[in-house]
Amino acid sequence: MATSSYTDIDNQLAWSINSSKYVIRDSWISLRADTCQTPDGVSVSPYYILEYPDWVSIFAIDTNNNLLLTREYHHGAGLVALGLPGGAQEERDSDATAGAIRELREETGFKPGQLINLGWVWTNWGNHTNRIYSFLATNCTPSDPQKLDPSEAIRVKQVPLNTFRSEHLEQGYHRLNAMMALEYLQREREANAPVQAKRHRGSPEPL
Repeated sequence: MATSSYTDIDNQLAWSINSSKYVIRDSWISLRADTCQTPDGVSVSPYYILEYPDWVSIFAIDTNNNLLLTREYHHGAGLVALGLPGGAQEERDSDATAGAIRELREETGFKPGQLINLGWVWTNWGNHTNRIYSFLATNCTPSDPQKLDPSEAIRVKQVPLNTFRSEHLEQGYHRLNAMMALEYLQREREANAPVQAKRHRGSPEPL
């Protein structure tokens, strides 16, 4: 018996969209209502979809090994809390990396010495169209004053990296970004440990 390919299985599971209309579409939100049908012929209508641009999140460390956190008001949760710099990718951004550099400079006034793309995940693949890109920025230095939107009020808090725990962040994808960044840094330390030990045992490195 032939085995179904992954594509065949996908086709057996995927819904079809018979029609779509926008409920609201402005500079803040784009809400779409789809009329869908399952492969078994079941109608799902309306199914609401939120269309957003991709988002970026940056785990940023300055040259003094401090983590750059932002403290601001989040109206959905109704609270002021610490988070990572980040935001929505804009049309002027050539890609997610450009968006991350811009958001970091606008929200914190810092620029990265090195920027590492840690990968992306879907925001909420049930009803959101966008992805979140997580970045690690190291050797960050002050560059420009903050450039905030009129509705934004952001305070930058510099926290020694060795005192930070991902549990300090209450936003889900910020915590994920932190865990990915800390794991990356740990792998880098482990990879460099044998080299550093060898240098200590041998002759000093030439200047």
